[in-house]
Amino acid sequence: MRLSDILREDLILVGLRARTQHEASEALLRLAVEKGDLPEDLRSVALQAVRDREGAMPTGVEAGVAIPHGVVEGLDEILAVLGLAPEGVAYGAADGIPASIIILLLVPPNLLQLHVRTLGGIARLLNDEPFRDTLRGAPTPGEAYRLITRAESGDPVPSHHAPSR
Repeated sequence: MRLSDILREDLILVGLRARTQHEASEALLRLAVEKGDLPEDLRSVALQAVRDREGAMPTGVEAGVAIPHGVVEGLDEILAVLGLAPEGVAYGAADGIPASIIILLLVPPNLLQLHVRTLGGIARLLNDEPFRDTLRGAPTPGEAYRLITRAESGDPVPSHHAPSR
């Protein structure tokens, strides 16, 4: 499963400002609730699931990327919310680089195998340094989403210095 299959433009937060990973998760969950993708009564459950996962093992995956995630009973499908944090947020990555690309994933218990494949697809996508640099510079959620769909379709992504079409 590709990131663009579970992410929408309105679930992207450009200019995320957070001092801690918990603040970042709260901001991304708030956006999911505002957009109607996460029921309000599941917000605290989702936050605790993400915190529990962080407590077990850091979700910073190096190169300025973090993929905080948790299993949430009551969801029907995998939910992704993307935050672009220009100042970075410490997520305990082995390389020590604060995460400026944060993809929060919430997973229903019955979709754990799909979740593992989704994580693999996201990791492959974000393994490309020029793509990461370009995504970090996306000025709007729409541009960030277009960059993701373009990269996932195999089209070359313009460098962050080139104007997008």
